[in-house]
Amino acid sequence: MSGDAWTEPPVILLIDDEPEVLEALRTQLKDRFGNQYEIETSSTGPEAIALVRDLVEEGVELSLVISDEIMPQMRGHKVLAALHEIAPQAKTILLTGQADTHAVAEAVNHANLFHFISKPWDSIDLLLTVKRAAESYTEESLKVARLKMFHRFVPQDFLSVLKVDDPIDTRVGMGTTQDMAVLFTDIRGFSTLSETQDPDAIFASLNDIFGTIVPAVAENDGVVDKFVGDGVMALFTSAEHAIRAGIRIVHDTQKLETPMGQISVGVGINWGELFLGT
Repeated sequence: MSGDAWTEPPVILLIDDEPEVLEALRTQLKDRFGNQYEIETSSTGPEAIALVRDLVEEGVELSLVISDEIMPQMRGHKVLAALHEIAPQAKTILLTGQADTHAVAEAVNHANLFHFISKPWDSIDLLLTVKRAAESYTEESLKVARLKMFHRFVPQDFLSVLKVDDPIDTRVGMGTTQDMAVLFTDIRGFSTLSETQDPDAIFASLNDIFGTIVPAVAENDGVVDKFVGDGVMALFTSAEHAIRAGIRIVHDTQKLETPMGQISVGVGINWGELFLGT
């Protein structure tokens, strides 16, 4: 079902070529997690890969994959590696009846393996491992969601300069002092131009201009710090890169034909010690 009133629950996918094992896994996880997750099953690697592709296309979250290792057609660690390419956020657990260190190592290196469980498994160990994996997936998903929302307003590189991985870790007053170049742009005569223009034309023109300035900054390793009216403030760790960006901005905006007509953009650059923070 789809629609605004209903969101499909995340999926836990179980893969095993033995029907009895698959049903035992499904029953145990359904009893414990059935009210939080949809439990899906596959008996082969190719079938599981096709199913996950469908889930991703439908926008359904895949939170966890539990796969047997010894299966026909594809070994479990190869299946998990293929699924990791399709749904990289999903946690993976490998079931193995043998001490196959090579398979475990491959799954760790190529499938973001969360844990491996020996067969026959201990039910309590299985449920605790699945609980930890699901919690880890949820925590990482929330972090990704926070980052996406944060980066709608603040550049990712800003966090990197502050040496912060997650915006939730930011706090008022945190920051760092370092030498940087500050670049400002200014649209010549913008106030006079805007007095005779339709608001829609002004808005569209600013989008055209900012759409030219921002790539010039990014491609020269700069960070757009803020938009100030018709101007842009950007930061660079290299004065040379700031100058290159400035030259590119002047050159590219001269060729723009905006709804307000041709415009001229001036650029100012200053280098020195600054405090960058929140």
